[in-house]
Amino acid sequence: MDRRSADSGDVADLATHAQRQYASAGAVAASRDPVSPNSPGRGPQGLLTTIDRLQAVLEEETALLQTRATPQLTEFIAKKNQALWELSRALRDNRQAAGDPQIAARISELTRALAANQVLLHRHLSAAQEISEILTNAVRAAESDGTYTMDGRLLNPVR
Repeated sequence: MDRRSADSGDVADLATHAQRQYASAGAVAASRDPVSPNSPGRGPQGLLTTIDRLQAVLEEETALLQTRATPQLTEFIAKKNQALWELSRALRDNRQAAGDPQIAARISELTRALAANQVLLHRHLSAAQEISEILTNAVRAAESDGTYTMDGRLLNPVR
């Protein structure tokens, strides 16, 4: 689906889908025993589950940013950090799976999701920075009595 042409209903559906994917992938990941080499989350299927979980988090955050909602970024940072940690472990445990076409395709999809998320996060943070600068300048102007410029020079020096 082309996210640029998605209307708000499609974006809401995408967010709901991403939340379900994250929840189901999280249940599988939570049931894993990271110490046991025979745990069910190991192997190529565990790697795919981990990729699905990270992609679901990215898609959920991206969908919220597309609707201009104000997502709890700290919550998403924690989720992405956890998912990235799990992905790094899964990749380390499945080095031989890197050549698998299915895994390569999923990593390619994940890369696209990361790029889309990065673009929207950059826009969101740039907008927040612009607003912050506007407010800072407004406060400075309100506090000024008009005698000095912003850099400390006299506006109308007496000659």
